[in-house]
Amino acid sequence: MTIMRRATSGVVLFLAIASVVQSTVRQEAPVPDKLIVFTFDDSAKSHATYVAPRLKTLGFGGTFFITEGFDFPTNKTGYMTWEEIAGLHKMGFEIGNHTAKHANAARQTREALTADLELVERRCLEHGMPTPVSFAYPGNDIGGIVVECVEGEGLSVCSARRRSGVPL
Repeated sequence: MTIMRRATSGVVLFLAIASVVQSTVRQEAPVPDKLIVFTFDDSAKSHATYVAPRLKTLGFGGTFFITEGFDFPTNKTGYMTWEEIAGLHKMGFEIGNHTAKHANAARQTREALTADLELVERRCLEHGMPTPVSFAYPGNDIGGIVVECVEGEGLSVCSARRRSGVPL
């Protein structure tokens, strides 16, 4: 649990049980028994500087859900650069889509949500990565036109953290 305590220092750590690894989505391998999936969202700098290297040392994989929300464009001490995100991909980690703006996806218009999803896809391609196949709901608010838009963008795995009293 040391990795979890250190990773959460000053960043949001998102562990989703509803996620499935990319190889499973593409049916390259069956889902193993007792699978644990580590997912991290919000593009925190510590994902590249501490979490990913530590996971790699321990032999674990993970999915990093990327957003350009918050002050991502200007705060490079708190958030990764796209080069660092590409570095995570090169290390073998999955890069997932967490939308460009980190807005409440369930309350966005179809056009706004599609644009948010496509911006992350474009950035991945610009930096030599495939477009994501996994999506994490920003703010975990499920509903609206999210599923339809996500499927329309070719994203096939969605994850959300269950909030107390909110059914999935």
